[in-house]
Amino acid sequence: MIHVPNSLGDVVPLTHSSISTSLRDRLSYSVFPLGLITRNSMEVSREIEGRIITLQFFLPGVIMGLWESLDPPKSHYPIRIWNVTAGARFIFTLPKIQAAAFFTRLRKEFDLPNQIPKDISQQWNMFKRIANHPNFTHSWYNEIYFFPVEWIEPDSKSIDWIKFHYFLLQEAWSLSQYARNARNQDVVWDYFARILSDKGYKPNPLHIEILKHIIAIAMGAFQE
Repeated sequence: MIHVPNSLGDVVPLTHSSISTSLRDRLSYSVFPLGLITRNSMEVSREIEGRIITLQFFLPGVIMGLWESLDPPKSHYPIRIWNVTAGARFIFTLPKIQAAAFFTRLRKEFDLPNQIPKDISQQWNMFKRIANHPNFTHSWYNEIYFFPVEWIEPDSKSIDWIKFHYFLLQEAWSLSQYARNARNQDVVWDYFARILSDKGYKPNPLHIEILKHIIAIAMGAFQE
């Protein structure tokens, strides 16, 4: 369920009582309605036991919710297993943040809790506190324009709707290239894991996920 700002400036679920019925009805046609990002970024990911699995990272100019909005009403694919985060979700420190001396400097500078982050999930909370610290005078916010249901409802007699629908299909096909080759990538990673195993190596699963993410960036799947 998407979260939107209400009249008080609070970000609440679309089903919240403070959201007008008209807005709720016009954006409830999909688990994530069609939307155009116009400022900053968004990331689609899932957190499992401290690990962050990224599906896609979107920059301004990208249309989100394509797959969800173009899917038929009766889809056999699972839904609501991914989370959408304003900004980057897969974010981590390169130095050893666990080193007490390094963390102490950050804690004093940005009024962080005493507990040292142990995994990526906790590091993300640390970065959020740093980003919202008064030392940063420019507030960060994410902006996305959602298309109401009127834009999605089929109208085969309208040439404008046909052109718009064709454009959405092209965009969806382009964005799905990396996902469509996921099985091929699994074969390559399985081969890589076998090589490491034959050499007696047991890499940390977290390091493997980071390596996969870096390679995906190099392939153009993510645009950090």
